[in-house]
Amino acid sequence: MELADRLGAPLRTAARHRAPVRSEHADHDVQALGTNGIAHLVETLYQPLFNAQSERLTVPYGVETYSQQQQTTLFRETWLRVLPRLEAARMWLAPSTGVPHLRVPCPHSCGWAEKYAQRSRVELAGRGFAHVAAVCLHHGPYAATITPTGGGYLDLATLYRNMVKELAALAETDVLQVLVKGTDWMPGSLLVDGAFQTVGLTRAHCPLGCSAR
Repeated sequence: MELADRLGAPLRTAARHRAPVRSEHADHDVQALGTNGIAHLVETLYQPLFNAQSERLTVPYGVETYSQQQQTTLFRETWLRVLPRLEAARMWLAPSTGVPHLRVPCPHSCGWAEKYAQRSRVELAGRGFAHVAAVCLHHGPYAATITPTGGGYLDLATLYRNMVKELAALAETDVLQVLVKGTDWMPGSLLVDGAFQTVGLTRAHCPLGCSAR
């Protein structure tokens, strides 16, 4: 019997690249490899494991990088819904500064963005869009308008993006959502759970989570 049959619900597993990793060839993170480079990295390092698990459990899977996920209408709409409640959750999402940072790269050819977004400002400008103002060291001030369908790369800090990612997962009501998190991520999981509670959600509203070693 297939696992999905035993659970009585459709089951899908999606592996998502979460945190930047360093290239062995240069001092930059994996985003600098580009879309094709990331796909090759995942295919080389993780695909054999995913294939073996998929075959053993009879569960299909898909691989989605954060770069792909942040482009989706669902992710951006979820982020826009979180913005008005961000004040309540900010100390959970950024314990050291109280400012959950968002980076939108410079629209010019450099693609530069501040790591900690010290000079970036975000304002919910209306129903369904937000304005982001930032400063590029090469090109000076710039702005972007983020909408559900576009407006630039939406680079959220790790805790911030995990909150949005988990909330977005709730929209797929016909899918059993299970988040598998490494034990090294336990402190982060507690902070994300705390952020959920400050905006009025409980564990019952969140995807099922389990830890892996």
